[in-house]
Amino acid sequence: MIGLPFFLWLSFTLFDFGNIDQLFALFALIGLTINFINTNKERAAKILLLDIFCFLLMASPIVGQKHNAGVAAKPIKDTVGFQKITDNFYDIADLKTYKDTTKFIARLRYEPRFSTTSIIELDEIGNGINLCVKQPKAGLPYGDTLKGNRSLAFNQLCYWYADKEAHDIKALFNKFDNGKNKIDYHCNNCLDLTYWQIEIYDHGKYSSLRQDYTSKDDWSLTELIFKKVGLTKQNGYAIKY
Repeated sequence: MIGLPFFLWLSFTLFDFGNIDQLFALFALIGLTINFINTNKERAAKILLLDIFCFLLMASPIVGQKHNAGVAAKPIKDTVGFQKITDNFYDIADLKTYKDTTKFIARLRYEPRFSTTSIIELDEIGNGINLCVKQPKAGLPYGDTLKGNRSLAFNQLCYWYADKEAHDIKALFNKFDNGKNKIDYHCNNCLDLTYWQIEIYDHGKYSSLRQDYTSKDDWSLTELIFKKVGLTKQNGYAIKY
């Protein structure tokens, strides 16, 4: 009974064409066949070597499974530029290549695990600022590049601020406006594992900070901006109409 799952796996995998496991199953079958032929033979040195060889052949499926597990455990490299595709779908300007030097734009991306993704944008217009929180209605499957998905719907809240209040909100981003691009994947004093990014386009100068965590200071800034547009913890900072 202990060997029954092995024989079941062997019988199915032998006919699973195009799968690397089929090769290991074939090795195991060869080992079983040789072992069966030599069952009643005297255990001379040659037969003992064959027994060891058969054991290795029959153990090869275990090695194969460990190899597959190791491959699956490696993180998937984002070779398709998932953030760029998302921005294209939702018509979000790429601040790294922005050319309008009359503009000041601050953008905060907050993507917590199992919760609402938010893209917060602050645009300087005239003597004030326009502060918008955008939350995609539809989640995008990893690697989806279909051009037909352009301009997907957002839930969006926008508020206009002027004079001192506009200056104070804009000042929240001053410490990030340093002309540097930094990626920080060290979760020091973090609240949760998430995706958090600040981007600043300051009249032609680009700055960014991207992290795989949200520190207490980062979260305080995010929460403060949420409050400016009336989003609260009670509704999970999600836009509700």
